[in-house]
Amino acid sequence: MNPALVLTHNSLSLTQQCVDSLRKQDIPVDIFIADNGSTDDTVAYTQREGIPCLTLLTNTGFSYGINVGMKWVFELTGADCCLVPGSDTIMPPSYYRTLLELNLPVVSGVQDIDGHRVTMEDLEKPFPIQPINPNPDFSCLLWKKEAWDKLGGLDESMVNYASDCDLHVRAHRLGIVMSHAQIPFFHYGSSTIKNAPSKERKILDMQADADRLSFSEKWGFTVGSPQYAAQFDEKNFGIDIKK
Repeated sequence: MNPALVLTHNSLSLTQQCVDSLRKQDIPVDIFIADNGSTDDTVAYTQREGIPCLTLLTNTGFSYGINVGMKWVFELTGADCCLVPGSDTIMPPSYYRTLLELNLPVVSGVQDIDGHRVTMEDLEKPFPIQPINPNPDFSCLLWKKEAWDKLGGLDESMVNYASDCDLHVRAHRLGIVMSHAQIPFFHYGSSTIKNAPSKERKILDMQADADRLSFSEKWGFTVGSPQYAAQFDEKNFGIDIKK
């Protein structure tokens, strides 16, 4: 099986576009949706479309939603990998297959190429896959189960933000290679907060501050700081399994 997990919250129109692009992949893809307490028509949509849906009664946040969703998909399918596209992403038809063929522990495509933001039109153009570089784009990742299990998922103390940066630091320290290839995907970006009502947007902004604080308290530096960048030095690769 080639499962794909889409976590969504009140973004039905974007989720439908993401699902459509998964259905147009040039290999069969088994689509699963984890719905994070949506109040729109998302759950009814999954029922109409026959898409397996893990329905969370409230918005549990990004980290918990991904963790419980990945556990559900791996247990249900027995697959050894899973594609995790953001609900606001659209992929070219060869996306999943190409990432699979790279046979890397964790790998993504890119939403920016040579300083150019990928457009929908770019998805129809031929593109080079090489070079393969470090630092994945967490908006549309292919995970091998072995790497996911070794990392133990996202740190849920960071509810919506910074947990991807935390996981990246942990992966490097555990000697898990995380990469990106020059495969474009389109990303609307920050769709949850953009589409949220003003009251919910304020809550999300406050949560972002709290999550960044949780990260800095855990590691002793902030996301994007020189100390953060230094974590990915070659001398730190696999340091936690060398102790």
